[in-house]
Parts: sequence; structure tokens; C-alpha cells
Amino acid sequence: MKMSETKGTQGCHPGSVYRVGVQSDADPDYHMNCLLRRQQAFAPPQFEPGAETIERLRDTHVLVVGAGGLGCEVLKCLCLSGFRRLDVIDMDTIHVTNLHRQFLFREKHVGRPKAQVAAEALNAQYAHLRVHVTGHVGRLEEKDEAFYRQFQIIVAGLDSVEARRWLNATVHSLAETDQNGDVELQSCIPLLDGGSEGLKGQARCIFPFVTSCFECSLQSFPPQTSYPLCTLAETPRLPEHCIEYAMIVLWTQQFPDREFDGDNPEHLQWLYERAKQRAETFGIQGVTYRLTLGVTKRIIPAVASTNAIIAAMLVEEALKIATFCVCSSHDARIAGIDTHSSSAPPSSSPPSSSPSSSSSSAHASTSGRSSERKKLDSPFHGDRGHVTPLPSPSASSVSCDDASSASLSHDRDEEPPQEGQKRLRGRGAAANAEGTEEAPGETRREESSEGPPSELSGVQNYIMYMGETGVYTHTFEYAKNPDCVVCSGRGAVKKVVDPDETSLQDLLELLSQDPALNLKGPGISSATAVLFLQKPPQLRQQLETNLRKSLRELADSGMLKEGEELLVTDVALPSTLRLRLFFEKPASV
Repeated sequence: MKMSETKGTQGCHPGSVYRVGVQSDADPDYHMNCLLRRQQAFAPPQFEPGAETIERLRDTHVLVVGAGGLGCEVLKCLCLSGFRRLDVIDMDTIHVTNLHRQFLFREKHVGRPKAQVAAEALNAQYAHLRVHVTGHVGRLEEKDEAFYRQFQIIVAGLDSVEARRWLNATVHSLAETDQNGDVELQSCIPLLDGGSEGLKGQARCIFPFVTSCFECSLQSFPPQTSYPLCTLAETPRLPEHCIEYAMIVLWTQQFPDREFDGDNPEHLQWLYERAKQRAETFGIQGVTYRLTLGVTKRIIPAVASTNAIIAAMLVEEALKIATFCVCSSHDARIAGIDTHSSSAPPSSSPPSSSPSSSSSSAHASTSGRSSERKKLDSPFHGDRGHVTPLPSPSASSVSCDDASSASLSHDRDEEPPQEGQKRLRGRGAAANAEGTEEAPGETRREESSEGPPSELSGVQNYIMYMGETGVYTHTFEYAKNPDCVVCSGRGAVKKVVDPDETSLQDLLELLSQDPALNLKGPGISSATAVLFLQKPPQLRQQLETNLRKSLRELADSGMLKEGEELLVTDVALPSTLRLRLFFEKPASV
């Protein structure tokens, strides 16, 4: 039986324009037609069923970052969900250990770039769906802004915190502002970030300057495991000790001018052989190539079923963003729906709560479902042709709780919007501006008050999956960090230091140890001089003399001024971080 269109109110929902019949193998769009060419009970007012919505989905240009276990699943699901314009970028090559979970690759592909092979496999496997996938081999930071601006949605399946930080900051830097300093939401590119760890995983939606960003949750990530060098050299007890020793000591001794590359199979093979020899010397069992790979890249073994679940979550959100076919409390705010509950006054503040079974609960807050809906203008506008997130009046009123923010040692300069503070242009902009004027401590105390939630506190943009002892998911809002260096837009980081006792080296270490910044190798410059840079090596050697100087000496020599805006660069951030130093006043005698 063939599906047929109807113009009446036939079917289960008034105004349906498509009647479901028996599935035909000759119709590859059967499921998309059922979903996008009929009225849906849970669709927002912006959803317009019909062929135009399907065409919009097909024209949506999506970038998938990472072609590993999660990336392969995401690419497959995107192809099967109606997306046709796909790009994938990855710098890695295929190793034999990838084949058991990265199903797009075969043994004959070992040694070839993942992005290139993934594109070839998808174009061949889904040719009947007229899918066009383009592969890009290289690092993320090698691409310019024009490359990222061509996409309407970015889906990331990265296994590196540093790479995710960089991509998150880049997406936020692409947002444009008008002459009043308001963020043009039409220029914002949604970022869907996912990750898996054994039988656990997470997916989140990041709408620049509307929801919390990846940097807001940076403190929830545990520090990477490290071992004391004395243990590695003198009393190794674990196979991991032997691998770490071979990587840190033996490699440096053998190749002093060559940096170890964890993505190079030859480097990994050399490391594995040396670690195995050392393990045999100390009578330690368990050094394998897989363990060597895990230690050098800090990898937890991936599970194919977890990747499939997380990929499905990410692609579902991409489909909702591109078509508005379904609207839940997850994206009610983004859909522009009135989120105030009819059972409570909208002026009351939403309390915060911590979700169970998650280390990420520091920024979580509860929310309920909307009971009223107000139809707004269609969000499909602008030259990008994709949806424009619409903020709610409470978009910036939610901050992190005391547990996560107690360790923050820096403050923000309150500056006029035209000098750097990001404001959302559109509905709720005034309320957003008012929310940023409150002191962070006052906001947190107000939100921690007891009582039932009175309104949606924001977009429920974070979902956790736990599959170790069962199957459990939990969706909540990961609230914005008011001191986030990426999305808060509240001015420069402010530090108060003792200029006589603090050297430039001490200042850089202070920035690196700040959990809210988590910098790796910062460089710093003022309006009059470059104080220190990590690269190139020749310039670093020339500027190393400044590291021993106190801030007072640098100020007296005219290289910096108290209160001026210093620019800090770091490999973890694509743009500069603004820093203002204030000197402690000497104690009066």
C-alpha cells in the first residue's frame, strides 16, 4: 500500500497532511515523511509540516568533528535521518585497534586518514540517499573562521578536553554583534557535544551565549592521572609505571630533539617494546599494546553500544534544531515558547538541585514543563537558513552553586556592554542585562532557597547516560558559570597580587593553577611589550629573562601598568584572554 497525501483533517491529529501507509522499500524517505509531513502532538508552533521542512533538513550543512567510535555512529545516524550535506574532520589515521568499534573502517584501510575513509564509505553505502560527505584531514586549529561559518550545526565527538575547549571557544567567537554590542543570534552556530567513557556517556546542546558552554563545566573534569617520577624510576609496581617511564625518560634520552606523538604508530610501537623490556626487568606482568595506547592517550576503553546511544542522542537534537519537529522542555526556551508556569508567579527564583549519580552536578538546576505556549514568529530566518535560538527572560539568571564556585579566585570587571559584555539581542535581552548586575554570591543564595520550582530555569541542555548496572538517563540544565572566560562576556579577569613578591613566573603559574582557567602554557603581553611567549623557541629564550623579574620591576621599566588590560594567550583557547592586575597596597606602619 502506498502512502497518500490528504488535505483534510484525517488521521489522529487535526490538520494532518500525510497519511501513513505500509512501508515500501522503494521509498527511502518513509520515516522522514511520517515525522515531518504531518502535524505532531509535541511540536512547537514554529513547526510547519510539509515538503519544505524536509528540504530544509536536506540543505542543513553539518560538520562532524572526530571520526572515531562516536563520530562514525554520528555520521551514520545523520545520513539515515535525512541530512545530506555532511563534512567530517579528523587528524588521525586508522589503526588496527580501531576496527572492532569504528565500523566504517576495514583492515585494508589501516594507515589511511580516518576522515577520508569515512567520507568514502558513507558516500558509497548511502548513495541511494544522495548523501554527500566531505572529509577533511588535519587539526581543528588549522581551519580558519570561514571554514566553520559555512555550517549550520556542529557535532563534536572528541576524546580530548583541550580540543573540546578550543572548539567551544571558537564557536562562541564566531557569534557576531551589532553596533550596540548585542549578540546577533542568527550568527550563532549550535554545538552538540558528546562523549563516552566505558558504559557511561553524555550529550549536551550548546547555543552560544544562550546556554552554558563547555568551559562552564570544565571544573567537573577530573585531573589526568600522573605518577611521581621517583616511583617510575626506582620502584615501578604497575605496568602503567613502566609505560610512563619509557615515555617520559627513555624517549627523551633516545630522541632529545623529537617530541613523542601519541598518534604515531611507530612511536607507540617503540614505546611498547621499551616498556615491555622494563617490565620484564622488574618482573611486572600486563604490559600490552592496548594498555600502552591507553596510558599515552589517557584512554578508557570505548564500548560500541554506548557510542550508539550517545550518537542517537546527538543526532536527535540536530534533527530537532533543523526542523522543530518535536519540542519538549529540553528546547522550549530555544523554540521561543513562554516558559512560565501558570501555577506560580514568574518573579520567583528557581531553586537549584544536584542531579544524582553525576560529578557534573555542580551546575545543575531543576526545571518543570511549560503549561502555556505562545506562538512567535518563525525562527527560520536569516541568511544562514537555520534556526535562531530565542532566549528566555531567565537565560542568565542561573549561576553555579557554592560548591563549584567557592574555588574561583578571580573576579570580573563590570564593563559597559559596548566594551565587551555580550548581550542577547531579542526577547528577554533586558532581563539578561539585569541578571548580570547581581553579585554572584547573591544570585547563588537566592537560587539555593528551598521550595518547588516556579518556572523553567532554562534549557535542559545536558543528558547523562549510565549503563553499568542498568539503563538510566537523566536530563537537566547545566547552568552557566557567571565567571566563564568564554561565554560570560563580563569583562577581563581581575587579579590582585603583591607586585614586590610576585614575579612574572609566579603570575603565569597562578594562571595555570586557576581551576576556572586551566591554562596549559600561557604567554602574556601588554600594550607596550611582549612579556613572555612559549613559542617559537628562539623568542621564548629571548624573553625568559622577564620570568625572574618581579611585577614591580616590570612596571618600573614601563613594560606594564597597574590596571591596564594584559592579553594572555594559551594553546587551549583560540582567542586571547584579557587580564587586569591590581597591586596590593602596602600595609601602613
